Amino acid sequence: MGQLDSDSEAEDVAGSSDMPRTYRESISIERPTFENKVLEAVGQFGPYQRWIFAILTLVDMPAGMSMLYFIFANANPGTRCRLYQDNVTYDNNFTIGGDIACEVNGSKCIEYEYSDEYTSIITEWDLVCDYNFIPKLTISIQFVGLIIGAGVSAQIADLYGRKKVIVTVCCMMILAQTLVGCSSSWVVYAVMRFFVGLFAGGALSLSFVMPMEFVGPKWRAFCGLLGSYSVGHALMCLVAYLTRDWRHLSFITGSLFAPLLLAIIFFVPESPRWLIQKGRFDEAEAIIRKIAKFNRRDPPDMSVLKSICVLDEEEREAASKLTYLDLFKTKELAIRSFVVMFITFSCSEMYYGIIVAISTYTGSVFLNALISALTVLPVNWVSIPITEWLGRKKMFLVSICIGTGCMFLIIILNATGHVDNHPKIVTGLALFGKAAMTSTWSVVGICMIETYPTLMRTLVSGASSVSGRVGGMIAPQFAYLGVVSHWIIPYIIHGCLALASLILELIFLPETNDLPLPEYNPRKRRMTIYEEETAMRQMVDRKKSEL
Repeated sequence: MGQLDSDSEAEDVAGSSDMPRTYRESISIERPTFENKVLEAVGQFGPYQRWIFAILTLVDMPAGMSMLYFIFANANPGTRCRLYQDNVTYDNNFTIGGDIACEVNGSKCIEYEYSDEYTSIITEWDLVCDYNFIPKLTISIQFVGLIIGAGVSAQIADLYGRKKVIVTVCCMMILAQTLVGCSSSWVVYAVMRFFVGLFAGGALSLSFVMPMEFVGPKWRAFCGLLGSYSVGHALMCLVAYLTRDWRHLSFITGSLFAPLLLAIIFFVPESPRWLIQKGRFDEAEAIIRKIAKFNRRDPPDMSVLKSICVLDEEEREAASKLTYLDLFKTKELAIRSFVVMFITFSCSEMYYGIIVAISTYTGSVFLNALISALTVLPVNWVSIPITEWLGRKKMFLVSICIGTGCMFLIIILNATGHVDNHPKIVTGLALFGKAAMTSTWSVVGICMIETYPTLMRTLVSGASSVSGRVGGMIAPQFAYLGVVSHWIIPYIIHGCLALASLILELIFLPETNDLPLPEYNPRKRRMTIYEEETAMRQMVDRKKSEL
């Protein structure tokens, strides 16, 4: 770790204008921000913000149902060959996952028969044997849409406003999901799944960002992790069980949340933070006064809005000079950025890879999917308090060790020949490992926020988001390897990625619990992120000793 050029550099870094509140309190430096001048006055998480959060977080439910719809729509209820080319029928049982006797004695199957437990795109268009890659392909196409949608919607929302964009993407997501059930071929189905991913990506992104602009810093972790994505997953299992038809499931999941769209239109205002940044002070003031009145607080001094806008503009100008290449400017930053992106990729690949494989597990696909949802549902809710107690690094190690261990236990069961005797144990290990990796995903998100300077957090968040969605896009193809080769292959990949993430975290990511947030001073680019962290810690310790 390098040394600072001078003590004045430490002063410059520690006293930078974009310093977080914890530093400003320590060294008595205060600048007007939306948090300390507006949210402190109207309430960081008052009744009005709770109402907005409740509406916006519910967006995760239809988005989750739309995204995970493939669990049932792409599932195989059980297939067997009814007739072969030689006009001979063979006595064979229903098999799950399309792994049927496609050819017997040189005679190919020409007619298929499916279990009547439920319908899917496989039963609709005979997507087995030579076409069994298509269901996995449509999932990857959906994730391509998700990647594009998340990036494009964020840019449009910065230009035209949060509310207009979230209303638009939610409306289009509901419409696209409904129209999926009208698909006339698997090609049309794949195109519609692309659009579902496109608009769901925007909805998920904005439903996370928008509440954060209404609440104070103390409540951001709570609001960020208390999502309803897994609730939508569980609800979809119930709807799928009751309908048992992929077209009906599409119509219901698409139209079920139309009232939520009306609630956003009539009850959720535009982000006052965005309005201030755009210089629309009268509109921002009206919303802030409304929040204060609803929360039974006195409105803040509105004269500070313009000064906040000026300072925010200075931050944006500094941030605009940074690019994704700045994440790899130095050796230390490059290693840290790679590790964060790799771990996010691994968590996403394992999460969605196991979800894709649910349709091939033994037992009821409805029960397996429900258990999968219920094991994940409480994970994010309990991760934060446990993480605060154990620390980031220890919680990360616990969760990723569990996930890695579950994958390698499945591999060992297969190697020792005990899989056939204990199929439920394999299913349980897979779902438990998926839940553990969900916790890992949450913790690495916190570490990402706490290990990058303010002006670089947006960049690393975007890079991490893309890497995670790439993991989700590749996961179905890894699952397909298990169909065409051996079912254990995806679990070997999951286990190796999880083990590599564990090693990388142990070596390269620091413990950040109870430590100050690093800041980036654009004028001191030659200083590494580690030098900046050290400078700020030294400065805070010195100022505390002087008080």
